[in-house]
Amino acid sequence: MSKVAIITGAGQGIGFAIAKRLVEDGFRVGVLDYNAETAEKAVAELSADKAFAVVADVSKQAEVAAAFQKVVDHFGDLNVVVNNAGVAPTKPLDTITEEQFQLTFNINVGGVI
Repeated sequence: MSKVAIITGAGQGIGFAIAKRLVEDGFRVGVLDYNAETAEKAVAELSADKAFAVVADVSKQAEVAAAFQKVVDHFGDLNVVVNNAGVAPTKPLDTITEEQFQLTFNINVGGVI
C-alpha cells in the first residue's frame, strides 16, 4: 500500500513540484489549494488515480480540518503533511493595512498549526 500525503498550496509553484515528486515516488497525494480550478488542473497534470483535489483556505482551521478528512476518506490515513502554503505581500511595509497583515499572519503562521 502506498503512502498518503497532503500538501497545502499544491495547485502551483513549489507545492505542485512537491506533489509531482511525491507522486513519482509512489505516494497518493491530496492537492490542497484555495482555488478549485488550480487544484483540479494540478490533479489532471499529476495523475487522477494518485492525486485528489481539495479546496480550503489555510487561514481557516475548520476548512483545513474538513479538507484533511476528505483526503483521509478518499485515500486512507495520512503519512505526510507538507505545510507549503504561504503568501508574501510585495509592497512597502508602511502601506500594508491591518487586514492584509492579519491575513498574511493567518496564512503563514496559523496555516501550519
